[in-house]
Amino acid sequence: MLLGAGIEVRMGPLRIVTELSDYISPIFADNDVETTQHDLFWTAGLMLGSG
Repeated sequence: MLLGAGIEVRMGPLRIVTELSDYISPIFADNDVETTQHDLFWTAGLMLGSG
């Protein structure tokens, strides 16, 4: 499962973007007990252009 949220701020031809994502996956321990693993990613960037 993937959960995520992001924000984009426009200032003329410049755009600032940021996003936080969490990949959630089940994992099994040696005793077959299921737990979850969370992989968090944060990205940020600048975009230039008129699009």
